[in-house]
Amino acid sequence: MRATILLIAIATFATAAPKPGDAGTPEFDKATALVKQLGHPRFASREAAAKQILDMGGAAVPALLAGIKSDDEEIRNRSTTLLPQAKAADWRRRAEAYLADKEGKEKHDLPLLDAWEKQTGKPDAGTRKLFAEMVRTSGEFLEEAAGPKSASVLGKRCTLLRDRLRTGSGQIKAEPGELAAVFFVEAHAASSRSPGTRRSGPRPAAAPLLANPIWPEALDAADTGPVLRKLLVRWVESRAIQESARQQFAALVRKKPFPEAAAPLARLAKDKKADVFSVRVLAIEALGKVGGSEATAALTELLADTSAIFGQGENEHQICDAALAALVTMTGKNLGAYELDSNTSIGFATDEDDEEINIRIYGFRSSDARKKAIQKWKEETAPKKDEPTKKK
Repeated sequence: MRATILLIAIATFATAAPKPGDAGTPEFDKATALVKQLGHPRFASREAAAKQILDMGGAAVPALLAGIKSDDEEIRNRSTTLLPQAKAADWRRRAEAYLADKEGKEKHDLPLLDAWEKQTGKPDAGTRKLFAEMVRTSGEFLEEAAGPKSASVLGKRCTLLRDRLRTGSGQIKAEPGELAAVFFVEAHAASSRSPGTRRSGPRPAAAPLLANPIWPEALDAADTGPVLRKLLVRWVESRAIQESARQQFAALVRKKPFPEAAAPLARLAKDKKADVFSVRVLAIEALGKVGGSEATAALTELLADTSAIFGQGENEHQICDAALAALVTMTGKNLGAYELDSNTSIGFATDEDDEEINIRIYGFRSSDARKKAIQKWKEETAPKKDEPTKKK
């Protein structure tokens, strides 16, 4: 028994061993000496010390944190400048180590890795590469988001990204990893709520970033594109109550259609509690762009939906009009053959005024013309009966 207790104690002490760079380790002593050199009278000595500190990466972080509190102004200023660079080097190293472990044999101490694998399934080359990019670009954010203040951390991160990426004419391209990180964290936070918690929650902080111009090429990427598309679908389904999230998701898919979006778009298009114009009609247009059997089935079902978009009487525009227009254009047929008319285009801005969305409204001269057009479509697309099998 004494031997067993001794082994347990040894194992406990081994587990609790300090990390390289923590106080009391050789790395900490080395980094502390280098931080002191940041105040050396000779410029060359200060520069050489700074280079060595950056080479140490994350192991130099505790010493740099101490350096920020130094009485020496030069040490304080240089430590403040070097700290984010050392942290970035450490996250880069950890991301590279994770990516290099292709068979998953090593144990990686990375924030929210378990949640990522739970959300994306068994790791493959694409999920590993995207998570490595998330760690490289947003490791500190993921670490903070894993704590109890994830909502405020997320809001600050999204604001920081928007401010950094915003220009006078829109947004500059972000890195896919930093966008994936905020959408993953927001979806994870929503899915982690206790049963019975209201889903409306705070305003979706990540939604405005759907307007970033990097999305089309990021969603098309052969390796990371599939997991990124899956992540977006999971995100919009977790934010189902917020109108701005739904609008911007549908607007993105309308610009860059992808098949995985068909199911959530169909739910948005059919949701009679959603805003009929800025959500439902936009989702219908996006479904027409996505195409495929799932989109076709949803749009066909909506041919029976007489919910008004705007207008009244013979001039009323209905959801079924938008659905038929989407079906006709999706199959490459002529709208004029169904007497569908489009003389109205309406634009609206998202809640954050980042992007103006324009929607073309289709309608008919009369309710009788609508009935005939829908009947014509149903007859033309009805499954044809198989011809009798000829005997050999």
